[in-house]
Amino acid sequence: MSFIKINKPNIKQPLDKVETLSDAAQYLEDSYETEITAKHFKGLTLSALDLSEFTFEQVIFENCRFIGCSFHKASFTDVLFNSCDLSNANLSNSYMSRCAFEEVKAVGANFLESFFRNVSIEKSIFKYATLHGVKADTLSIVASDFDESFFSDCKLKAAAFDEVSLMRTEFFRTPLKGIDLSTCNIEQLLVSSEKTELKGVIVNTAQAVEFAKLLGIRVV
Repeated sequence: MSFIKINKPNIKQPLDKVETLSDAAQYLEDSYETEITAKHFKGLTLSALDLSEFTFEQVIFENCRFIGCSFHKASFTDVLFNSCDLSNANLSNSYMSRCAFEEVKAVGANFLESFFRNVSIEKSIFKYATLHGVKADTLSIVASDFDESFFSDCKLKAAAFDEVSLMRTEFFRTPLKGIDLSTCNIEQLLVSSEKTELKGVIVNTAQAVEFAKLLGIRVV
């Protein structure tokens, strides 16, 4: 397996704790301030918030649920999502730098044309997630479920997948050259062009047999 060095969220200054909906409304719903800095949101359920083009810096979201929320064109720098639910959230065209997702549920989340730099995803569920047009520079995904997610027209630079489930995941026009999938479940992986996506990918012996089938090769 391949390992890459990830710069984790750099959160040093004391954070203001936000643990009630009224406090959250002050910072989010009822505030004209779109720059959120040095906050720790904990145990909140936030519904139908439009946080488009907000800027989050040195922020922790812990045990928070985002129901029908939009983070379209939002910017996240030094942000930790811990045990949160981002299912079906709209994070399209977002920018993420030094961000970590730990034990996060993001089923069906939309990351259309987002940019990731130093992003880590661990023990999380990203089933059915849309990652069309994502550009990633230093991305680590570990022990997570990306079954039936959709990667298309992505540029993955310095990306590492370790013990990731990729069953029926689609990689369209997304080269996997140099990416190590040897510890991952790639059953029924879908690609648009075997020559484009699979050239240079690193797999184990059993996986190589499965990929041979995609290439029309009979192994006896």
